[in-house]
Amino acid sequence: RVLAMQGLKDADVFVAPQRNPPNTPDEAREQVATQTQSARELWRGGLATTCKLFVALTFMAPVQNLLKSVMLGALWAGLLILIVGYGGYRVGHVVTRNICADSEVSLKVKKKRLWILFAVLWPIYFLVYVISHAAFGSR
Repeated sequence: RVLAMQGLKDADVFVAPQRNPPNTPDEAREQVATQTQSARELWRGGLATTCKLFVALTFMAPVQNLLKSVMLGALWAGLLILIVGYGGYRVGHVVTRNICADSEVSLKVKKKRLWILFAVLWPIYFLVYVISHAAFGSR
């Protein structure tokens, strides 16, 4: 009915060829294991870890600027920075895990997405830093 409403016939619609499934269950398990291993290595690699830490740094920047203008003991300030940094690291952890765990794309695409995330985090960090510095000022 949908095709008829659009003025199409069944013959007008091309079906995309399906991927060839592995021939045996053993080949399928081996292919999944290889893909999982390469995704884990990418996720535990330097680029993903750098992205995680960069997200944590982005979360910590406004708190550090706030602490410049608020009198707070060193112990409490350090504890606050650690808590916010850990929260930011967990956010980066989830984001990079979702990028690396996408089974629909190749390893090359996953690496490209991590590089894009890294490139996008630079201006976000500086924007957050500048806005928080302007909002909280310095003493």
